[in-house]
Amino acid sequence: MKALFLIVVLTLLTPACKLAHKSPTPGFRGPDSATLPLYRSRFTDTKIFIEATVNGDDRYLFLVDTGSSLTVLNQGIADELGLVSVRKPGELVGIGGSSPWYSANVERLRIGPYSINNLPVAVGVQGVPDDVGSVPLAGIIGNDVLGRFQVAIDYPGNTIQLARPNTIVLPEHAVPLFFNGQHALTRTTLTARSESGRTVEQPALLEIDTGARGLLLFGGTNGALGTVATEGVEPLAGIGTNTSLPLNGLLRTTRRVPIVRFPVGGKIIEQAQPAIWIDYSTPNRRHAAGMPGLLGYRALKDHKVIIDYPSKRFALDESTNVQPVNDVVDWYLKSHRKEHDPMTRIRLLLMLDRVDEALRRLEQLAKQPDQHPDAVVLLARSRRASGDLLSAHELLSTITIRDLVDHGEIIAWVNSLWLSGENEQSLTQSELAIQLAPDAASAWLARADSLLAAGRTAEARVALAEVVHLSQNPDAHLLRRGFVSLVDGDVDGALTHFRRILRLNPSFGYPQWLYTTISREQTREALIAYDLNQAQERLHPGDEPLDFLSAAWNILGDQKRSEDLMKRGLQRDCERAPAPVSKSNCVAWYQAMGVQELSEARKLIEGALASEPHRPEFMDTMAVVLEAQGDIAAAHSMAVKAALHSPDDVYLFTQALRLGQVPEQ
Repeated sequence: MKALFLIVVLTLLTPACKLAHKSPTPGFRGPDSATLPLYRSRFTDTKIFIEATVNGDDRYLFLVDTGSSLTVLNQGIADELGLVSVRKPGELVGIGGSSPWYSANVERLRIGPYSINNLPVAVGVQGVPDDVGSVPLAGIIGNDVLGRFQVAIDYPGNTIQLARPNTIVLPEHAVPLFFNGQHALTRTTLTARSESGRTVEQPALLEIDTGARGLLLFGGTNGALGTVATEGVEPLAGIGTNTSLPLNGLLRTTRRVPIVRFPVGGKIIEQAQPAIWIDYSTPNRRHAAGMPGLLGYRALKDHKVIIDYPSKRFALDESTNVQPVNDVVDWYLKSHRKEHDPMTRIRLLLMLDRVDEALRRLEQLAKQPDQHPDAVVLLARSRRASGDLLSAHELLSTITIRDLVDHGEIIAWVNSLWLSGENEQSLTQSELAIQLAPDAASAWLARADSLLAAGRTAEARVALAEVVHLSQNPDAHLLRRGFVSLVDGDVDGALTHFRRILRLNPSFGYPQWLYTTISREQTREALIAYDLNQAQERLHPGDEPLDFLSAAWNILGDQKRSEDLMKRGLQRDCERAPAPVSKSNCVAWYQAMGVQELSEARKLIEGALASEPHRPEFMDTMAVVLEAQGDIAAAHSMAVKAALHSPDDVYLFTQALRLGQVPEQ
């Protein structure tokens, strides 16, 4: 979730002190109007990007962000250009927190035919990503630049038009825009309706924010919005976010408001637009024009968005020229042809689904494993994904243990060994990994996995303790730690770890199911049921891990609840499956987890595997179906096969270990 990007904490949110910041001058050189391509990424399809040059001819990719008051340059680009940044008083504040404010001066920013000289920019702002997929991102184009123009962002047409004042003729339905040189806001009235039919209205003053995903609301209100909202936890990130935090570090308690209608830009949006509402316990602002918030992609995406900064007018209009998406990867390949190292080009080709070309290049590089160990690793992963496990194993055996650590493949390598029955070699290789790379957490994780597979659980705990130390995170790898405790018979230890996971991330289903398996041999049903209920109550409706919860409540003996969760999951997840074979897998999975219609589940997953025999998630479903039918030996064999296709997946290899210990029924 992209956040409101502020120089200061706005009075929209709190009356905290402000930093002085001059409104942008209209100075720029260029024609009356120019229409330029917008670029998108399949990894962040809600964002829009534009090409620009900075202090020369090198072309960079920038996020177009009408929610940002400043233009931002990433630290690496600033260093590359030799810019000197200066610490400014105050901080840059956004939804994710705050970031120190460093400023530098760009001699010339060029966007299409327009040049803007001597532009102050913020540098190295926390929360601004360095790349889009594998494409470097230079930073953000904010309102200090956009505010000099009339701007028409055509989402369906994938273009942006920049124009001098009074060049673009606005439609008659254009509405007033409140623009103070930093923030562009529009008034609206939000209509929300609960599932029970209760309808409420709420005046709002929303910032037009092309960097936000949807509707975001801030602060308290005297209205009845809270009577139709749900409450739960979810991850939120944006400007000021510490991107090194794990998922649980980004979780915030929010409300979700079922918005069904609102007028904006002279149009009426009449489709479900769930709004995220944060800081709802903050006292409401007196004498305010409306509840503050952001108006983002989901409300804008079907329109041509006209933001007339100079005349302070705003409109949503129909797009008359729908065009295919301009992919950022394709742009990067074409515009930076001479700069790519071979592996970067291969990764980019894979992102464009030019698989045959990428594999041909990869196979050539892999012939020189000493020079291109990263190519060997990537080719091995490709072979494994296609089901050629032997070839993947042979490829990885051509590079050193240190290379396996450095290129992120040591866990997969070590686990594939013990999954193939080569326990001693797995132990030897993992021991060598920690000797060669004693400061690498991945080497110690590989060591812990090999020790666990060998039944040496006490030593596995020691290895995991070293991982925690190296990670500087007391909550690191709680799932592995809980599973080791479970295998070791340390019920209290397993309970501690699994309960901690539920607290940190109540939407994580697998540990909830593992947690309930303790009740099979221990009298902990009441405690486990209480914890599951508490976790579910902390989630928004629809965010529950219905599959694992169905299995959990079945174990706890609540058959009715298990069946209800299964039915809800079939409707929520399986009905929207992207392909028939995926739907078959989904239905079979839910039936197996709920222990219902197992004969039908068996037929469905057999058909899915016949169609796509190398999908590890399909193999895993078959393992769960077989377990539910009581064929534990066959279930274990299938789980091992699934894990071999993705040996660094903690869920898959723990499933293989778990089923290896389940007695025949």
